[in-house]
Amino acid sequence: MKQHGNKFRENKLGTAMALALGLAFVSGPSFAAGMPGLGTVTVGTVTANSAGKTGGGTGSAITDLASGNTLTVTGASVVQWGGRTDGTIDTNPAGFNLSTGSVLNVRSNGFGQTELLNVDASGNPSVIAGKLLSTSLFFGNTRIFIANANGITVTPTGTIAAPYVGLIGANLAVGNNMAGVPTAAPGSAQFVFGTGGFVPVTYSNANGNVAVEGAIEGSLTFLPVNPTNGLLVAGSGSVNVDFTNIQANNQSAFVSGGNSLSVDNNGNVSYFGTKAGDGNAISGVIGYVATNVALNNATAALAQVDAYGNLAFSGNSVLPNTLGSHYQWKGVLSNTGNLQLMSNSIEGAKGGGTTNYWFDTPNSTNTGFVRGPVGSIDNSGTITSGGMGLTTVSNGFTNTGTINLQSGITNALSITSGTANNNPGIFL
Repeated sequence: MKQHGNKFRENKLGTAMALALGLAFVSGPSFAAGMPGLGTVTVGTVTANSAGKTGGGTGSAITDLASGNTLTVTGASVVQWGGRTDGTIDTNPAGFNLSTGSVLNVRSNGFGQTELLNVDASGNPSVIAGKLLSTSLFFGNTRIFIANANGITVTPTGTIAAPYVGLIGANLAVGNNMAGVPTAAPGSAQFVFGTGGFVPVTYSNANGNVAVEGAIEGSLTFLPVNPTNGLLVAGSGSVNVDFTNIQANNQSAFVSGGNSLSVDNNGNVSYFGTKAGDGNAISGVIGYVATNVALNNATAALAQVDAYGNLAFSGNSVLPNTLGSHYQWKGVLSNTGNLQLMSNSIEGAKGGGTTNYWFDTPNSTNTGFVRGPVGSIDNSGTITSGGMGLTTVSNGFTNTGTINLQSGITNALSITSGTANNNPGIFL
């Protein structure tokens, strides 16, 4: 079976970021091979109306999917695509991919909400260049998760429509039993997803990029289409999200670069690691990996962005004032576009941090860029304050663009240490 090589291309919108930080908006491969191939149901029940093997319960195979086919999901289920070695043959290459123009429907088996975790174990990045649609004739929809240690890309032609979308650049694959069939042993991430209602995400043996350049939309039903109510993008390579074609109204967006986390079947996210003070610490887990995050036209009703590296903005971005929203980074925050800070942002954006920085308790009095001991800010675009102050961090502040702060803001600009370079920048 022919395996495609890994071709990477640079998206044009990342050029400005690359100039500012050497941080290009890097996408994955620009192709996708047909439909998902060599699937094995490892948890729950998933059936397909394909011309080949049609799945079912644990251990059953799904093969020969064609555009327009449907996966029907019962409960919280998992399909691993690739890795099966029992001689099963598929007309599609192993892995979870959708080529341009192809369509895969995912449907709940009944009226209730279901969840489907797709784990790509092919050894190649997942590329969604077609349409992945959560459809329902009634009231039930399926939350869709994709996990691949080698990276995930939703290309400009790609669309995912679901009530919740999780794109996870982590290794959640399981090994085979003696018959060569992938098997989710008790305690594995796949097993926990189906039986415990959540999936732990760590980054051992995972370094692929996760990029969203296409559309994330609400699920498709005969009822009025509601905007997607949740998006998770997490990884330990570069994490890049273009919000241009993401439905932002009533949407929560969680973007995590390099932070180990746990996401439950409802899309709720929490961190875990090995730091002092983290009650959910798991012994031996590497909680943090230096990862850069790039955002274009970042808008969402509720946004939580955590970069254990650099955080770059381009286009027209808005930090919302919704309770619980925050932007956090460890290295340099750069802005090459227009960044608007809404008033009364509870956490605002935090730069730098101590060993327990990521678990700082939100404080309603901290309504701007809250300082930290490591991070810094580099602005070559425009930052407009809707009522927040700006507090830099110890590595300094550089402004070659425009900072527009409303008059009367207490501590509008505060430097803890380091240098403040505002030449030839403009303060208004």
